[in-house]
Amino acid sequence: MRGIIPVLALAGLLFASDAGAQVPDETATVIFGRVTERGTGDAVSDASVVLEGLDVGRVSDRDGRFEFPKVAPGSYILRITHIGYETIADTLVVPPSSEMNLDVQLVTAAVELEPLVVVATYSMQGKMAAFHRRRRTAQAGHFITRADFEERHVAYVTDMLRRIPGLRMVPRRGGGMTVGNQVVMRGSCRPAIFIDGILSSTAGMTLDEMFRPDDIEGIEIYRGPETPSAYLQNQCGAILIWTRPGGRPEGKIPFWKMAIAGGLFVALALFFTR
Repeated sequence: MRGIIPVLALAGLLFASDAGAQVPDETATVIFGRVTERGTGDAVSDASVVLEGLDVGRVSDRDGRFEFPKVAPGSYILRITHIGYETIADTLVVPPSSEMNLDVQLVTAAVELEPLVVVATYSMQGKMAAFHRRRRTAQAGHFITRADFEERHVAYVTDMLRRIPGLRMVPRRGGGMTVGNQVVMRGSCRPAIFIDGILSSTAGMTLDEMFRPDDIEGIEIYRGPETPSAYLQNQCGAILIWTRPGGRPEGKIPFWKMAIAGGLFVALALFFTR
C-alpha cells in the first residue's frame, strides 16, 4: 500500500526528542497534526485521519488539527481522506517515547459526477406550432427556418428561395431600378401569399418590398396539389410567411406592416379625394 498516490505529499514529519512528552506509558508516542490545503495553506476541517491498525480514527477540527494521544511504537499506514481532495496514504514510522507533529497537505481534486443528460423539447405553442408540425411530418413542401436565415446572411428574402426547385425570381423594376423579385412557379403562375396564416392583399408588392430577412421566422413553399387544404387558393401553389414574434430584434416595426399601413393610407387618400 506504500505510495498509493505518489503525486501527493505527506510533508514535514518532524521527530522531536522525548523530553517534555508526558504520557502514562513510557513507550507510547503522542501524535499531533494539522491538515491544510496545498497552495493556499487554508485549514481543512472534517478530514478523516486514520492510522490503520488502531481501533479509532480522528476528524480534523475547524483549524484542521487532530491528535492521537497514545500510539504504540511501530509502522502504520496513515490515511487521510476528504471529499474534494486526493486521498493521502503513506507509511508512518512511530518511534517509542516521543512526540510527533505532522503537517499534512491535501491536493484538491475534481469530483467525478454522473453523466448529465439534457433532453430538449420544442415548445409547440403559438403561431409557429403548425409550422414545426408540418415540417416534421410533411411529405411535400419546402421549409426555411430562422436558423437558415442566420446561417446564410442574405440581403433579400427572395435570395432564400432561389434554391427551391420550381421557383423562379422575376425582377420588378420601379423608378428605373429593381425594387424586388416576383416569385413565380412553373408555367409562370404566381402562388398565393399568406402572412401569419392570412391571405395577403398586397398582390402588387414583392416579398422583398414587404419583408426584410430579419422580419421572418419561417417560410413554407408548396406547389400545386401539395398545398395544405387551408391554403389552397389556386392551382399554382402557396408561400406561407411566418413573421418573428415581437417584430424585428432592434424593436422597430416590421417592414411588411409598414408597407401594408402605407398601402391602406394611399387607398384611403384616393377614396376621400375623389
